Amino acid sequence: MKTLLDYFESYNKKIFPLQIVLAIIAIGLVTFLLLIPGTTLVTILFNAFLSITFIWIAVAFIYFVGDLRRRFSFASYATAAAYLPLAVIFILDIFLKQTAYEISQFNWRFYTSVFIMCWGIILYPLSGYFNGHCYPRVPLFGAMPCPTNIFAIGFLTTFASNQLEITAIYVLSSMAVIGGVKAALIGYEGERIYEDIALLVSGVYGLWLVSVVM
Repeated sequence: MKTLLDYFESYNKKIFPLQIVLAIIAIGLVTFLLLIPGTTLVTILFNAFLSITFIWIAVAFIYFVGDLRRRFSFASYATAAAYLPLAVIFILDIFLKQTAYEISQFNWRFYTSVFIMCWGIILYPLSGYFNGHCYPRVPLFGAMPCPTNIFAIGFLTTFASNQLEITAIYVLSSMAVIGGVKAALIGYEGERIYEDIALLVSGVYGLWLVSVVM
């Protein structure tokens, strides 16, 4: 009987090297934002990147994994239903231009959020390795929900400057708490993804920021 990690393996092999391309693009865009924050072009490019990534997860990831499993669960549809509106938010902002991703100040929030971004791209698969989940049997940034969600929370809590992005943080953080509890503490089909403790922590962090700080 195939486990959830078996489906991750098949999916990763099908889309390789997309995971690497998405990680390189994200690191490049974040670097530009850190060097020249508030730049209109980079803001538009990042909105486009986030919207495309969320659409990919909502459609391609859900379809591939559901097709491999020969069934589509309620969780699959719920995940897709959450990511598509988020994609619409960032697509709209490309045209409305309400956002200018800026750094308010270099404080504890900035460094914590940057660390969360790095965790989503780099440290998440490394933590999976120490849990016995080696590539291709591990979720990867850009192509799967959990590490992408961690990165997005870190990114938005670093640079978000208006209500639109704060709403996105709230939605992503709520998803992270639910997904983190399910994946790391309860488990999917008998498989616990302990690296998703970071997903739970990032979700709690994001909810706390939008409720108390931002």
